[in-house]
Amino acid sequence: MQLLERLDRIENQEIGKLRRSLSALYGTGLTNPQLQSLLVQRALVAREFGPLYDKALLGVKDDPLRAGLKWLMREEYPAREKDHRLALVEDLACVGVEKAALINARPTLDTRLVIDGLHTLLDAMEGEAPQAYDVRAAATLRSAMEVSVSAEYARLLPLMVDPARGWSLTEQNSQFYVPHRDHDRKTRGLHLPAKGGQGNHADVFTRSLQRLVTSDALFHEAASAMRCAYGAKARFYRQF
Repeated sequence: MQLLERLDRIENQEIGKLRRSLSALYGTGLTNPQLQSLLVQRALVAREFGPLYDKALLGVKDDPLRAGLKWLMREEYPAREKDHRLALVEDLACVGVEKAALINARPTLDTRLVIDGLHTLLDAMEGEAPQAYDVRAAATLRSAMEVSVSAEYARLLPLMVDPARGWSLTEQNSQFYVPHRDHDRKTRGLHLPAKGGQGNHADVFTRSLQRLVTSDALFHEAASAMRCAYGAKARFYRQF
């Protein structure tokens, strides 16, 4: 468990850095149009959930991790319920972002670099062992598309539901931001025993990393992916 304890400390440090980057937004006095622009750019990153998970499924060999990725995709895009893409559109409508703005949106240079950086983390490397790719994919997706998402939305939501902005989004009617803040949250250390059942979205990767990180080399693979993923997210917010 020593490797997982070290990895957990690194993850907590990276979450702290991202939270500080987000807290800096509170001092910038973002106007409504500026915050809307930020949210549209962030929606473009959120759209990469499917492409990134699809890409990882091409490379991951570990069967339990593959099953977890497929479960998470079913959670994100349920067959018989409103999927999260539509929920995002409806939440953004409550903060004054029209659907046309999302349809016509293009990533800024910084947003494109963030997206490209996340895809690069999931590229296959010639001659690497399958377990190395599996560890990198688990650490990247846990960091970039689950745990960091909860930290981001926990900081953005108070800005979005502030009555002074005159928007209609609330903690109660949010269909995208509040659920993701809650079900992507890190609830326990990476080194601690997993609870029974599927758990939340972050827990899928907790179990995988506990099983797969079995050497110093694999620890460094996971730690590097985490740092790069959180660094990409921090870069995204610096453009605002």
